[in-house]
Amino acid sequence: MKRFRLMKKRFIKNEDGVTAVEFSLVALPFFTLLFAIIEVSLIFAASLVLENGTLEAARQIRTGQIEGSDVADFDNFRDTLCGSINFLIDCEEVHIDVTPYADFRSSGEPDPFEGGDLGSSFDFDTGTAGDVVLVRVFATWDIITPIMGRFFANTGDNQRLISAYASFRNEPY
Repeated sequence: MKRFRLMKKRFIKNEDGVTAVEFSLVALPFFTLLFAIIEVSLIFAASLVLENGTLEAARQIRTGQIEGSDVADFDNFRDTLCGSINFLIDCEEVHIDVTPYADFRSSGEPDPFEGGDLGSSFDFDTGTAGDVVLVRVFATWDIITPIMGRFFANTGDNQRLISAYASFRNEPY
């Protein structure tokens, strides 16, 4: 019994391995917070890149460099957009909707998931000189850390939908 008390006393006073135990208690919350910060930063950066690319490509519509609604105009717009965003966002995951309106009041914002599929009801019509045009660009961003998908994913399949909008009146070209 005396020997057991002595061993117990030595075990309690022994500080070997205390650093490893403290690290194991702090590591999980630390790395979870670190990965959350990185994930949010990447989503924010992708959103900014998408918005900047949308504004750059929409300028071609506003100035009349792209006018019409045929496939060549859409491809030209998409190439301009993809040239600005392809280093961070996969252009295959981008959905584009360009719609003209009579004035700013009538330019609505329909649900992008109308019909159950993203982009199923999107058009590409740049309008004419003086029209108000709403350009909407949507992209899906894959969440890198699976555990963060519970918090940041908003479309299912561990993805987040990011979007950019540009609304302007076409110049008189």
